[in-house]
Amino acid sequence: MLIGIGLTTTIGQLLLTHGYRNAPASSVGIFTYTSVPFGTFLGWLFWNELLDKNSYLGGILIVLAGVIVLRTKIIQRQSD
Repeated sequence: MLIGIGLTTTIGQLLLTHGYRNAPASSVGIFTYTSVPFGTFLGWLFWNELLDKNSYLGGILIVLAGVIVLRTKIIQRQSD
């Protein structure tokens, strides 16, 4: 299990580094916060941790911020 975690983490870090190399940090950086909802989901899935209102609200805000950033970047590219 620890080897799987190490491999997955290494691959994730390499992909994140590749993303920072190929896109502006403002576009990639927001997605580092997705670890919070993913971690919450995995906690629920494997350990039956219950979510409270703040967890749901935080996850929604993170996803919403990512969508807003992406839409803003798309609009900026279209206007250029």
